Amino acid sequence: MTKEQRTNLKFSDFSREQEQRTCKNQGKSEEKSTFNQEQRTSLILNPYEEKRTFSFCSENDYHISEFSEQFFVSLRSNDRSQYTINFYKEKLSKFFDWLKEQQIYLLPELKPNVIRSFLSQYKENHTIGGTHAYYRAIKSYLNWVWYEYDIESLNPINKVKCPNRQVEPIQGVSTDDVDKLFQSAKAGMLPIRDCAILAILLDTGIRRSSLYELQKQDVDPITGCLYIRHMKNKKPMTVYLGNKARKYVRKLIRSLPPELPDDSTIWFNQDGSPMELDNLERIINRITKRAGLESYSLHDFRRYFALEAYRNGADIFEVSAMLNHSNIEVTKRYIAIDENDKKTMHNKISPLDKNK
Repeated sequence: MTKEQRTNLKFSDFSREQEQRTCKNQGKSEEKSTFNQEQRTSLILNPYEEKRTFSFCSENDYHISEFSEQFFVSLRSNDRSQYTINFYKEKLSKFFDWLKEQQIYLLPELKPNVIRSFLSQYKENHTIGGTHAYYRAIKSYLNWVWYEYDIESLNPINKVKCPNRQVEPIQGVSTDDVDKLFQSAKAGMLPIRDCAILAILLDTGIRRSSLYELQKQDVDPITGCLYIRHMKNKKPMTVYLGNKARKYVRKLIRSLPPELPDDSTIWFNQDGSPMELDNLERIINRITKRAGLESYSLHDFRRYFALEAYRNGADIFEVSAMLNHSNIEVTKRYIAIDENDKKTMHNKISPLDKNK
């Protein structure tokens, strides 16, 4: 059973326990409940029949988790990634499990202090950032429920605050390690492929999924233009390679079989089979290990690009656009400047020195 199936099973079990508890509190059997299983299914499967369905019960009968599946459907319809959906499933599943332990099932029982207690207990053994992730998931879910079903009572999350950590920029690939990485890649079993991977990651800062999805027709080895079909926001984007990176990519394209279709991947294993996405991480791990370096994640190459672009004269808005970030606050987390950077910048802009 997969992790997602286990999570879905938890939601199902929790919902059944809530129904049994509601029936017990009303002194009725499950078969005689005024809000029975058939009506509950109608609520979930037929959201456009809200007026007819709501006549069976008041909002006091709503179970906290009963709208979760419709919430996930809403996320999918809004083109949220499976990674994002799994994030909400994992966080909400643990929140619902905690509520079950506290014997809290119905919406009226979900008070601000209940949510604060959950976050407070979780924070004892976790980071501020991890706690805030749960807060975001709970807030998104409850806001969606209150909006989607026009619940008139006050949303308890409105009175709950959860400070987030101050995000410090994370150091990416060190400039001192770049040559070592290329030397290590050249010593591997597939040097042309591995050097091209390094060159594109370091010179464009694109995400691993964008790199993996490159097709033969998306690469112009002459102009150094790469067409990215699907960015994180689902929109296409064009990025460019410098002269050094272009040479590595040109070698890769020339090494491909001439009969290879234009819509084929450009990434292959040693046996000629198409490379899997997870192989990218393993390739980088092998390269760094062979070079005697600490392991780098694929996102560390994205941070390297951001910092080096900034150091080489691009302003933060230009870096943000090239990384396809939603706003510059996200970009700030990628630019880990040090004291030497500050000194260099000051030498460039010193007001007195520039005042001739």
